[in-house]
Amino acid sequence: MKDISWQKLFWLYIIVVFTLEVILASFFSLQQGIIEIFPYLYILPIILLARNYPRFAVYFTLILGWIYLALVYFFMPFEIRAFAASVAWFYIFVTIGVVIASVTESGQQDKKFREMFDNSLAGIFTIDSGTGTFLQLNGRTASLLGYAPGELEGKNISAVWRDGAEADAFLKRSPADACPLPAEVAFRRKDGLTVWVLLTASPIGPSRMVFSIIDISEKKEIRDSLIESELRYHTLFDRATDAILIHDRDGTILHANDTAAELSGYPVKKLAELRLEDLGLVPPGGLPARGDAELVSRGSHLFESMLMTKNGTPRPVEINCKTIEFNKRPAILSTIRDISERRRAQAALIELGTRYRIIGDLIPYGVWACDASGRFTYLSDSFLALLGTTLAECKKNGWMHLLPPEDYDRIIADWQRCIRSGSFWSCEYRIVDRTGKTVVVLSRGAPHRDQTGKITSWVGIHVDITDRKRFEEKL
Repeated sequence: MKDISWQKLFWLYIIVVFTLEVILASFFSLQQGIIEIFPYLYILPIILLARNYPRFAVYFTLILGWIYLALVYFFMPFEIRAFAASVAWFYIFVTIGVVIASVTESGQQDKKFREMFDNSLAGIFTIDSGTGTFLQLNGRTASLLGYAPGELEGKNISAVWRDGAEADAFLKRSPADACPLPAEVAFRRKDGLTVWVLLTASPIGPSRMVFSIIDISEKKEIRDSLIESELRYHTLFDRATDAILIHDRDGTILHANDTAAELSGYPVKKLAELRLEDLGLVPPGGLPARGDAELVSRGSHLFESMLMTKNGTPRPVEINCKTIEFNKRPAILSTIRDISERRRAQAALIELGTRYRIIGDLIPYGVWACDASGRFTYLSDSFLALLGTTLAECKKNGWMHLLPPEDYDRIIADWQRCIRSGSFWSCEYRIVDRTGKTVVVLSRGAPHRDQTGKITSWVGIHVDITDRKRFEEKL
């Protein structure tokens, strides 16, 4: 139940008291034959109630008037003139109640409208539709546009409408077409900054229009950023050098870019009807358990596969899967890179390495290689057989500790000096094999440098010069 203020209760009490006093005064006046004065007393409670409770004024006036007529009929001596006067007073009472109630109710409506106008969260203002000048505006409008209250009154709306031509065109429309739907309009604040508002307008009479504006600058900035981000996404997505497929966990393709269409030979729309297994990218049933587990735990999974194009040509590809959200549901974004060139380059490198290894193995004790610090990374099998060790052991511990003790310190010092200086390496050393036979080996090598001149590795050969040394000794 709606609470009644103490002021209302006070006036209700006064009205009740005055009404009872008027009825009693009427009763005693009629008993004494006084009929000229007491009708005026009824005007006061009617005025008080119509002023404070305009909604009930008509009912109260009618009831009070009937009470008056009843008192006159029962207690006043019968006289036609007196009865006619009492009926006239009855209509006077009703007229006074109706008029005062209407005026009061209209005033209350104006007060409510003024409160709504001044306290509205939206900016509200009226303009002269003929001249475009501000007639009235609330505080929110002034605050939104950076003006003091009353500062805009009398100014033309083009002073705040950023596009003056747009404002003129708007005002020249017919009232029916003024602004049937909310429109986004750029207004100019007093400090020169632009504020975007959602504007609605409607005519009020032949020469005035009322406007409502809501600040949407922040929302518009967010929306424009989202649109720009979406455009940037589509640009990057469609122009990516790698094929991109967005699909669900079951492998059903949801979206594909143009590069995916070029790589597979299928149109983009057709790809959206296929599954990954239709392209040969995954086996039937989706990713293997290990790949699926990695995707769940890490959110990504990298693997190589074969893409079956539309014409049946297989293409080696590298697929990088990442979990994303697409259209508000979980999905997987798979970036597919054609690695045909990489595979060919790898095959060429393997073939080249095999050729050099064969050539190295044709040389007695073959070739060797070290990293920039001098640790051996490769030794020919014939040399490893001579040492009686393996490449893994040489990578870990080296092999020069297998030299004769009397040669070890000299050769190690020469090798370390060569590593530090980056000079050409040439050294002869003796090696005693597992049968006790002494072999003399000539080792020659040179550093390999990058474009900046930094040493990245060492390469060289081992040559068996045992027979030459024996021949020289005989001479």
